[in-house]
Amino acid sequence: TEPGPGAEVREGSTVAAVVSKGPERYAVPAVSGRTLPQARAAITDANLSVGEVTSAYDEKVAADLVVRTDPKAGTKLKRDQAVGIVVSKGPAPVKIPDLTGSTRAGATASLERRGLVVATTEAFSKTVAAGRVVSSTPSAGTTVPKGAKVTLVISKGPPPVVVPDLYRKSEAEARATLTSLGFKVSVVYPIGITPFKLVVKQSAKAGSTLPFGSTITVEVV
Repeated sequence: TEPGPGAEVREGSTVAAVVSKGPERYAVPAVSGRTLPQARAAITDANLSVGEVTSAYDEKVAADLVVRTDPKAGTKLKRDQAVGIVVSKGPAPVKIPDLTGSTRAGATASLERRGLVVATTEAFSKTVAAGRVVSSTPSAGTTVPKGAKVTLVISKGPPPVVVPDLYRKSEAEARATLTSLGFKVSVVYPIGITPFKLVVKQSAKAGSTLPFGSTITVEVV
């Protein structure tokens, strides 16, 4: 009151009363996007104290900048009350999926959805159909930063194979040789009998190249 307690005043005098608004409160400052030192300074300048500093991945806020505070900006706190700070570690790392056998377009779309940059190269493959993914670099299961480059190896199909010279080879030897090279074998007996069981003719010229898995016909007499 004004005057204070115990003061003597004339009858009819005015006494002013000051009503409490409660303890003084300070708003948590907005520090998102600032550096950690800047955020610390803003919080202490607001008559508050800096609490626990933690880090978290964030897709929008660059690494080493403040993502948010706890409590959030604008919250009214008592003097020197602690304010936690969350600092960005940047975008979360990405795990490369296993895309073996996927189409070029499908694999590219899958990686780009994850925020990765895609490059492609081609190679022959005996096990993966042409136009499909053979492997990737880095390999499937590897964790990389968002925005990293991933190179896909796309199959050109089986490699061409050089046709061997089978003339005067035995039927058994010709079959074994062609099979080991990845060819399919067709045998014909032009005279019906095979007294010598030797190859006298082949459908593909020796030294030429054919796709892996092609059929070669040999004539045996």
